[in-house]
Amino acid sequence: MEIEITDVLFSKSIETLGSTFLQPKFPSRLTTFDQQELRAPEVIEKSFLGCPEYFLAIIQCLSTQRDSIAGSKPLGSTAAQTYLKDTTALLESIRKFDCYAWAGNLQQSRNSSSQETTNLRALAESYKLGALLYGRRILDAITGEFTVQDEILAELLGMINSLKDDRAMFKCILWPIFVAGLESQWPEQR
Repeated sequence: MEIEITDVLFSKSIETLGSTFLQPKFPSRLTTFDQQELRAPEVIEKSFLGCPEYFLAIIQCLSTQRDSIAGSKPLGSTAAQTYLKDTTALLESIRKFDCYAWAGNLQQSRNSSSQETTNLRALAESYKLGALLYGRRILDAITGEFTVQDEILAELLGMINSLKDDRAMFKCILWPIFVAGLESQWPEQR
């Protein structure tokens, strides 16, 4: 039974993170953030691809928002206000996520060293920053603006750099690395 659950969650992770790089309206079975079932405390062995489940759910919602926006051009003022409100709320949820608490909870379940806890926090922070960059671009599509995100990008690049010596963790941050690469304006950043 555990293998079947593992396969389903792995597939969900691949679908969610992969869909962020596809054209809008790619067929998907994604659910809304409100529809996500509450789960038992997460353990790193079940945190597929390194993405904390909390961010996986929010990234799904952001992708759904992106697809909805792409499918309703031009946006009417009522639809734009709804998308603006929902996307802003998702971004606020991302900002409020406590990476220290998440890493600390995983540390307790695994008896991790302080370095492992530090790396877990950096892993969560990488996803947090990547999700903020991704979500902000969706918000920009709603408002028709282009927000400079150099500070968040620099912070994400720093998190990525901090994990480069931990091969296992570095493999887990593939999605944030892609997001950073897409957001980078300069060859040095890429």
